[in-house]
Amino acid sequence: MSPFPSEWLDHYVIKSYHHIDPIVKENFNNFTLQYWADTYKKYTPPKDFVMTAEDFGLKKGYSYGLKNYKGTEGSLFSFSGDFIESNLRTEIILTHITPHLHQAFIRVLGQHKTNDDISIISLTSKEKEVLKWLKEGKNTWDISQILAASQNTVKYHIKNIFLKLDVSNRSHAVARAVELELIKPF
Repeated sequence: MSPFPSEWLDHYVIKSYHHIDPIVKENFNNFTLQYWADTYKKYTPPKDFVMTAEDFGLKKGYSYGLKNYKGTEGSLFSFSGDFIESNLRTEIILTHITPHLHQAFIRVLGQHKTNDDISIISLTSKEKEVLKWLKEGKNTWDISQILAASQNTVKYHIKNIFLKLDVSNRSHAVARAVELELIKPF
């Protein structure tokens, strides 16, 4: 894998390809991992778009984006290479690393909470306990049994955790909480 050619990015912007790019459309509609060939089958892109992308070496790849929990901001990460094939191993890796790339991207843009803002983040004891069990890989039902609470109560705590940490999934929440030293890593 290598960075996208800057000439492609310039061409993409000049031609306003974001209006016709099915990868962008699918990402900002669903925010799910997508293998390009599958997305191209779902939304047939203009041939000149595909041919131009291929001229720049962009034939096979995956894209995956995330939005913040409030749904007000989103990102799109694309990975391309001649040897990228659709397979479960790659998909698992990308779904685990992309939230961290998203968080790093937000930090680089300066939109993430500063250290002063981080000190304001406080989780309730129940939220910390739910996070502890999420870190252990427990699902909602497991946590509800451990805490002697309903699954809806656990979901409520998870939702609050996502909002407070500005994350989009459970593993991202655990990673962010460990990073902020709100829970211990081990």
